[in-house]
Amino acid sequence: MTCDGQDHSPGQVNNVFIFPGVSYGAVCCQASSIPERLFLAAAEAVAHSLSEFEFQVNMVMPRRRRIAEVSQNVATAVVMEAQAMGIAGKSLGETREQVKAALSDMRWLPKL
Repeated sequence: MTCDGQDHSPGQVNNVFIFPGVSYGAVCCQASSIPERLFLAAAEAVAHSLSEFEFQVNMVMPRRRRIAEVSQNVATAVVMEAQAMGIAGKSLGETREQVKAALSDMRWLPKL
C-alpha cells in the first residue's frame, strides 16, 4: 500500500508471529501462567526481528517466509521473561544464546 508516496506493507501479527512463539516458549519452559507481560515481550521480539530491508520499506512486521526465525526469537523472549518473572517451571539457560540453543534442541522440524 502506498501512502503519501511511501510504500507500506501491513500484515497480521497475532496469529502468525505472536501466538505460536508464545506457546512454543511457554510450553518449553513449563510456564505456570501466561500473563500479559509475556505478550509484550513477544511483540517486542517481533519488532526487533525486522531485517534492515524490512525496516527500510517501513514494514512493521517481518515477512512471513521468516516465520521460523521470528518464532524462535519470540519464544526466546518469552522464556527469558518467564524466567525473570519466576513463572518458568524449567530453566532453559541464563543467557539469550543459551535459551535459544535449548529451544532449538527441543524444536521438531519435518525431514524434507
